[in-house]
Amino acid sequence: MIVYTRIVLILLFFSCSEDIDLKPIDELIKQKKYVEALETIRDIENLSISDSLILKRIKHRKVLAKKGQVFLRLDRLFFQKDTLKIKSEMILVKRFIKTTDSVTARWYYFDYYHNKGRYLLLKSNTKAWLNNTIKALEFPSSDEGLKNSLFLDIAFYYAQKNEYVTAREWLDQALRRLNIDKDETGLRQVYWHYMNGKFHSADSILNKIGNFEQKPMWKRVHIFLNLYVDSLTIKNRFRLW
Repeated sequence: MIVYTRIVLILLFFSCSEDIDLKPIDELIKQKKYVEALETIRDIENLSISDSLILKRIKHRKVLAKKGQVFLRLDRLFFQKDTLKIKSEMILVKRFIKTTDSVTARWYYFDYYHNKGRYLLLKSNTKAWLNNTIKALEFPSSDEGLKNSLFLDIAFYYAQKNEYVTAREWLDQALRRLNIDKDETGLRQVYWHYMNGKFHSADSILNKIGNFEQKPMWKRVHIFLNLYVDSLTIKNRFRLW
């Protein structure tokens, strides 16, 4: 199946390089099949391609596939919760990142600081987790869902410390990052009520919607409002707008 996919991609390049579909490579990366993704990219790189935009898109996917390889071992170590091996691997990852150019490194640093935060959380150092998570958000990520969830993680962190103004500011940022389909009228109402400071109205609509199996971020927003809606204020409401 992988060989067939690679052949199809190459044929597409020969037939119409301007309309090349790189979704099969994206899918391999999504499935964490980084070796297959890199092999497909190498096959394509052997072709004569002059379109600079396509070359840039291919190069970016190569960065993402290599990045996936670098962090794959860390994912396994986190599953095992082996903090000593995680720490050692983090050192090796940081050394590797320093060997890359600054543009490429930016795509690694989100994952690096996110994983460093995860490691510190295993060590029960929540303050250091927070600092590294905020640092991670300064960098681009190929996983927007994960990045969005970190904004909510921070909102929960501050709410649990009764710092509701700061918590709401992070929730503001999380909500502004969400894409709402034009047909999702209920969620659009939630968004506008919330952004206008009508937190109880937003919470009420979410309670009526109820089912968020396909919307994990909204489910967490629902949980947040159920827990903290009575403590939210409109203080500094427009500071981040």
